[in-house]
Amino acid sequence: MLIPVNLLPWREALRVAHARRFWYCLAATVVLAVLIMGSLRLYHGERAARQKSSNDRIQQQILALAPDLAKLADYQRQHQLYQSRLAAVSRWHHARFPLIHLLNNLPDLLPLSAGLEKLTLKDNNLVLAGQTRQLTALPDFLARIEHQDWVSNSQLHSVQRHQHSAGPGEPLSAGEAAVQRFSVTMRLVSPPLEDVHD
Repeated sequence: MLIPVNLLPWREALRVAHARRFWYCLAATVVLAVLIMGSLRLYHGERAARQKSSNDRIQQQILALAPDLAKLADYQRQHQLYQSRLAAVSRWHHARFPLIHLLNNLPDLLPLSAGLEKLTLKDNNLVLAGQTRQLTALPDFLARIEHQDWVSNSQLHSVQRHQHSAGPGEPLSAGEAAVQRFSVTMRLVSPPLEDVHD
């Protein structure tokens, strides 16, 4: 004889337990999702607030520096003006450098027994005309000039004997020496522009 077994209540209880677990998991997932979204919103809101505060602070600093920035533009214009003036002065000095250098150094180069009568400068070509009582001083003078780096192409053009007191064809007295007139040409060399700046 068969004993009837009713399994339906057990299956129904298992189904209810599964349904209850499903709804618990769903509710927990929803709550967790809400918490995560709320946390993200708070995080992004806080970052946005910090960024806004930083932007406001930067804007205030820009407004505070605006007068100085306007002055900076003026300073830059003045700097460019000063640079252009400095360049003009440097070019002027560079153009005048050979003559200035010559006038500063010529007294040391000229022998004691010689004197200059005329100095002519045109397009950096210099002509020195003078006189000396010692003809041997002229080679020494030329050697000194040739060793200068601001001079090139120095040449002795003429040497003429000249008597002061005695007339033409008359002999010199015992205490009187003949005067030698000379003419020297040379070309003055300008240094590189960067050397003039130094």
